[in-house]
Formats: sequence, C-alpha cells, structure tokens
Amino acid sequence: MTLGNEAWIVSDFRKLSSGIAEDLAEERKPLMQAIQEQQKIVKLAQQPQEQQQAQADLVQTLGIEAQLDEKYYKQLYSLPEGSVMKRIPINADGNFDWKNDTLLADSEKQPDCLIFVRATRTDGRQYWALCPFNISKDKKLGLNISPKDFISTKTILRPDLPPSERE
Repeated sequence: MTLGNEAWIVSDFRKLSSGIAEDLAEERKPLMQAIQEQQKIVKLAQQPQEQQQAQADLVQTLGIEAQLDEKYYKQLYSLPEGSVMKRIPINADGNFDWKNDTLLADSEKQPDCLIFVRATRTDGRQYWALCPFNISKDKKLGLNISPKDFISTKTILRPDLPPSERE
C-alpha cells in the first residue's frame, strides 16, 4: 500500500460516514430482495428458456447493485476533504511533525478533531486511519498510527460485510 503524502487534522465526520452507509443499505434493500428472488427462480426454472431469462435478470440486477457502491464511495471520499482543518506533510519514513499553530490560538479548549491518514492499495482501494487525539498548549504529543489502525473504506461503507470480504 502507498501511504498518502499528508496527514490531516479533520473535524469528526464519522457520523456523516455512518449516514452514508445507512443510505446505501437502505437503497440496497430492494435490490437484495430482487437478487434473492431471482436466484430462487434460476434454481426452480423448469424450462431452459425460462432459466436463461431468469439468469439474465439476475446478472442485470447484480450489475445495478455493484454500480450503486460507486455513488456512495464518491460521497464517502468527499468527507475528509470537506472536514480538513490543517494539512501536515508526511515524511518519506511515514513520520510527520506539527506545531499546533492555530487550533488552540484563541482558547485552551481543544476542538473536536481527529488525525486522518489515507493509504491506497495498488488496485485503488482506500484504507483510512482516523485517530482521536488530545492536545494542550505547549505540550508535546507522541502519536503512533500503526497498520492495524487502518480500516478499509469498503468496511466503512458496508459495516455488515463478513470478515472475509473486508480486507
């Protein structure tokens, strides 16, 4: 996987991503019911012509269901960009340094924020690490984001996936 070239301080958009996942699940319900019904028809079809038509209907519905994800991935991928409070370059070794120059400038109260880091597989699949952190004025913070902190955006979009399909 390739690590993104920036870490971002972002406002917490996890509720919005959950909402996108819920919208996808709701839109998929009738498609999943149609797929199940069409699979039954394919199994029970008595005549070859009837079975071919049922198989064609099933393939068409599966295609519609597969395309549905793209719409919701676009929404999901726009969330971090729309939530950026600060961009921090990542060094070649995966480390980054940041001096809190603006987030606590006016008060001692920490804003509701996360560190966001993105990694991308060679096939284009994204993995995100969203790590809450606490900052205080004039205090040093050590933060380690490890590979186990990354979660597939497929898992975010479809939290009901079986473990075998999440990776």
